[in-house]
Amino acid sequence: MSTATRTDDLGVVLELRTSGGEPPLFCIHPGFALCWAYAVLLRSLGRDLPVYGIQARGIAGDEQLPATFDDLTTDYLELISAIQPRGPYRLLGWSFGGLAAHALATALQARGERVELLAMMDTILASDFELSSVEQRDQVEREFAAVRDIVPDPDRLLAVVHNLNVIRAQFSPSRFEGDVLLFTAAHEAPRATPIAQSWLPHVTGRTIEHRIACDHLTMMTARPAADIGRIITATLRGDP
Repeated sequence: MSTATRTDDLGVVLELRTSGGEPPLFCIHPGFALCWAYAVLLRSLGRDLPVYGIQARGIAGDEQLPATFDDLTTDYLELISAIQPRGPYRLLGWSFGGLAAHALATALQARGERVELLAMMDTILASDFELSSVEQRDQVEREFAAVRDIVPDPDRLLAVVHNLNVIRAQFSPSRFEGDVLLFTAAHEAPRATPIAQSWLPHVTGRTIEHRIACDHLTMMTARPAADIGRIITATLRGDP
């Protein structure tokens, strides 16, 4: 597969762990476009579980950015299918990545594929994104600041992040057939509509919420990530 190698940290596929006999876990990038933060999960996920990150296009070179959310979903479906042609599929997304994971899950089900895990971390529906344009810009800047100093072309990355913020508003969820594993940041201020409640119309099964002791931007730091990884592992094993 030519889209990425282990040394290509900016490629659209980030190989976090390629070994293991289980179906892989696909981690979809958050709003700051990169999947590097997911590496901390490897410490608490089963060692037989391959883990791949799906990163946004346009970070490493002059690629066409997705014009619509549907374009992004179609592209990511092809990337995932190239690695794993058939299900069962396991998907995890943080923030923007949760929207993409939900869209991928419903698209895979529409193809007749089985989605074994759909997990979302602090993922707010576009219709509930109750921020002014200034507040949205400030949130993008806060996410971008986390990686600004460690990429070769910050201007290119900022353009990618801005495009993701634009197409986010186009997300219109289909209904996922099954349960959703939802991790929410317990240290964030309460919302008018709780995140778990907002997803209920878009899931046929249960919305299983775990409140994690962190805020939105620190979910993939050591202690919260360890809790999330353990819960994902237990879920995949069928533990209560």
